[in-house]
Amino acid sequence: MKILNIGPMELVFILIIVLIVLGPKDMVQYGRKLGKFIRDFVKSPLWRDLISTSREIQDFPKKIMRETELDKVLNEVEGSLRETAKETERIINDTQEKLTVNLPPKEKLEEKGEETAEQPGEESSEAGGVNDPEDHHISPKI
Repeated sequence: MKILNIGPMELVFILIIVLIVLGPKDMVQYGRKLGKFIRDFVKSPLWRDLISTSREIQDFPKKIMRETELDKVLNEVEGSLRETAKETERIINDTQEKLTVNLPPKEKLEEKGEETAEQPGEESSEAGGVNDPEDHHISPKI
């Protein structure tokens, strides 16, 4: 638990310093004076004004959003984005389904004599492949 952003170990350290500086007799007297000052300050109109101003500052962004109706615009934009995302996902799914429906199975390709796609890294033995000697000639420049 932190009080005024002071942790328990820091508070103990401060109390030890106060005890050393003031002594045990004066520490009780100053503690009473400090407690009375804090009580009077918390009950003062200045403290109430400080608290109300703090609340107004915290609520200010919400108030501006309500007055300018930005929250409605933000909700409309979010709704539009959700609809666009759903539509995009539907289009992607439809396209994937069409691609899988239109492709013939691998067995039918082999029966027709068509070759399947080669795996990356495999060399082709057909004409026009990597080891084709016809590809190594140099054409003259004009």
